[in-house]
Order: sequence, then structure tokens, then C-alpha cells
Amino acid sequence: MKKFILSILAIAAMTSCTKTSEDDVDPNAPVEIKLNAGIETSVSIGRSAVNNLDEATLGDFVFFKGDGDQTGTNLTWSYTPLTSTVSADGTITFNPVLYYNQDPTKYTYFIGMYPKSAGTITDNKLEFTPTEVEKGQTDIMYAQKISGNKNTTTNLKIQFTHALSQLKFKFTKGSSFESTSATVTSITIKGTNIPTEIDLSTGAMTYSLDTKNIKLEFTTDNTIGGSTAPKNVIMINPSSSNIKADITIQNGEKVLTFTDIDITVTPQAGESHEIELTFEQQAVSGQASITEWTDGTGGTGTVK
Repeated sequence: MKKFILSILAIAAMTSCTKTSEDDVDPNAPVEIKLNAGIETSVSIGRSAVNNLDEATLGDFVFFKGDGDQTGTNLTWSYTPLTSTVSADGTITFNPVLYYNQDPTKYTYFIGMYPKSAGTITDNKLEFTPTEVEKGQTDIMYAQKISGNKNTTTNLKIQFTHALSQLKFKFTKGSSFESTSATVTSITIKGTNIPTEIDLSTGAMTYSLDTKNIKLEFTTDNTIGGSTAPKNVIMINPSSSNIKADITIQNGEKVLTFTDIDITVTPQAGESHEIELTFEQQAVSGQASITEWTDGTGGTGTVK
């Protein structure tokens, strides 16, 4: 399986100035910090799944700056978001321009988070707005710290990783299922905890103590046995266990709901689990496998 990461390449470029000739470089000239954003492979980084920067909400990336020595201990962070612009071609610009410290023993650190519009920053935490995350459509990502100093000449890479686990569904018609037009209209994942905040210094997530139901409604590509799987996904707490679901289908004028269906799967952060639901005339069985995010385990479920 592929790992899905968003890479931001920080290029430290020496700024030259003229002394006695154009080829002389002042070693004391400030070194501008430049960053460029790119996607190494397909990734989900938005409120709905997207595959590249063109589909992302570019204004939702946020970066924070810290200062310290090479060891990275006892860092001094500023949790005031840096004023930055991310272009569709991946170029990141800061306003004002940022420079490395002239003292080579002093390092500049960066961390990142996405999407900043999902909540409010207070001190070193981003507190999520409940209405932004309780629908299971917010793909929360965090980038661990990277650093450089005035002598940095190689590209720096900051990696955004998924904090949640993703569930996607496939609807398969069994040999005894006769309908050719039955559709799945909704799936409700029951009893999962909702993100409440993220620690910007570590990326640690905090979840609600009470559980919520997350309902995913289907309006297209939802025919049982159809050739195209729904694009809709749900993102859940990767520590979720004993996952149960209510599944509603419509066949002509009949509406059927299967309740408290066990979804036997072990979610992990950054994993996408494809749940294949096989419909028979009297029952539905579920088979979970992993699709491309990262490697993980699968599971099974049966509806009667």
C-alpha cells in the first residue's frame, strides 16, 4: 500500500550581494527561508477527498515557527499562525519574508496543520468546531517539526499525515439478490468519539467523552451491484472499537433498515478501509479490506 503524505519542500537559498565583484558572496548576508509545496502521491487533504493541490482548500494550510538549537529540545514556539500563501503550483510565500538566524547554532523550526478553518486556535491548541467535525468529512492532518539553519543547503521535507481513519463502502449484489434497481440511501456509523482539539506542539488529538452517530447519505453511484463505487467516505477516530452501523436501502417503494450491524475492523490513523457490503435476498454480509492510504488490517461483518 502507498503512504499518503503531503510534502512541503523548504529550500534554503543564499542571498548574495555585491562587494568587489558580482561573484563575491557576503557570508553575513541573510538567508531567506523559502518553501514549496508538492504532493508525492495521491492524498486526501480536504473536507472531502481530493487528490492534488488543485482540489485542496489552499488557504486552510497553517504553519507555526519555533526557535532553538540543533537538539530540538526546549524550543520556543509562536502559535500565532504565520501569514502565508500557498499557490496551486505548490509555492509557499511568507509575508513578511522569513530569514534564518545569522548564528549557525540557532535553528528555525516549522510545524503545520490542516485545515485551520475547522476550529479556533487558543494557546498551543486548535479547538475544533463541533459542526465542522461531527459529520465525519473533515480530513485532519498534521506535520511534525522540521528545522534548518543558515548553513542549510539541502531541501527540507515536511510531511503532513492523516490523523483519522477513513471508511469507504462498496455495494455488491449476491447471487440471490434479484433487484436491479435497489440503492443504499444511508449508512450511520454509531458510537464513535468526535475530535475536540489538536495539540499543535505534538499533533496529539483529543476526542469527546460522549459518543456520536455519523450519518453518510448516498445520492449517486449507490446502486447495489453497480459498477461504480460511491465516492463518499467517513473519517473516524482511529481508536474506535466495536463499530456498529445502521444501513438503509430502498427498493422501489420499499425502505428497509438494518440496525446495529457489526463492522469488524481495526482502524488506524492514515488507513483507508474499504467495506464491501454483499446483499443477499435475506441478508447482507460485510467484508472490510484496506485500500490505498497505508497498510492496515481488514475485517468482516454480517447483516441479518
